[in-house]
Amino acid sequence: MRLLLLVLLLGCGSVIAEEIKVLSWNVESNRPNNQTNDPTTIAERLTEIQNGQGPYDLIALTEVAEPNAGTYESVIEVDGIDYEAYTTDSGGTDRMMLLFRKNRFTATSGPTELEDDGRSGGGVEFRGGSARRPTVVTLKDGSNQDLEFMFMVNHLTRGNASNRQEQARGLREWALQQDLPIVAAGDYNFDYDFRRLIGNQAMTIFMRLDGTQRVSGSVGGAFVWDWVIPSAEFTIDGDSDSTRKVNLSVPFVDTNWDSGSGNPTTDRFRDSILDFVFVAQGARDWEARSRVIVIDGDFPDDDMTSDHRPVEAIFDPEGGAIDIGGPRVKTN
Repeated sequence: MRLLLLVLLLGCGSVIAEEIKVLSWNVESNRPNNQTNDPTTIAERLTEIQNGQGPYDLIALTEVAEPNAGTYESVIEVDGIDYEAYTTDSGGTDRMMLLFRKNRFTATSGPTELEDDGRSGGGVEFRGGSARRPTVVTLKDGSNQDLEFMFMVNHLTRGNASNRQEQARGLREWALQQDLPIVAAGDYNFDYDFRRLIGNQAMTIFMRLDGTQRVSGSVGGAFVWDWVIPSAEFTIDGDSDSTRKVNLSVPFVDTNWDSGSGNPTTDRFRDSILDFVFVAQGARDWEARSRVIVIDGDFPDDDMTSDHRPVEAIFDPEGGAIDIGGPRVKTN
């Protein structure tokens, strides 16, 4: 995948009252006989983030142990703001949570954990996704003239590349079938490498549109999902999909720490991103900006903190997106 495949929906930073603020964080759950985080510490940091950076309108948490879900929900509800919270049935010790503000959004459908319905008859397959099923809610935004859109949380497989690729393909096919704007957040395990400026094969599958498929009356050459790239500033060379090259002028920020079984102060997969906020369908036309939230002492990771950093994205549905991801032919 070339760099142009990875630089997608970016915004100009306009600030309006109707912005939609999204927080995504893999809070890390403990393993059998192995403490990898302290839920009290995670709760304290969630409170700090909500008070200092929020409050957020939409929140996606991954690797949530079921006994901790209530604690996380309670500390997120700062300043008397109530959230509708959904903890997935799937995921075992690594469940997901999806939260949205009750005083702003109304759920018109879901939250729903997407099931594997196979490939026959145009169905969507999420092979390997039974561990953590994609979870989506359709929301009506009372602060944006009842704008209706979909909010999704995902956590793709880490250890099985083939299953991860099938999950990515399933999510791409599902997004192609939707009519509403989509915002999707979570830990995708796409291994975006700062040095090579590419992700793994699952990321390529997830984002690209097969040239024979059709989206909103347009064929080929486009992207299904756009990545809202954190803190990206850029210049563009070239004026076509095949020649366009984007030159980033602000360094990426590592979102994950993995010391493996080696030195705990050494990141085994340094300079990489696993955590993303993506948009599809009409949300690709929204103005957007994003950043990785760095907290003092978060890395190197230890057995009290999460091995991931939170990612924030802010959307202005009335703003204009910068389209640099490839041709998007519109019918209107």
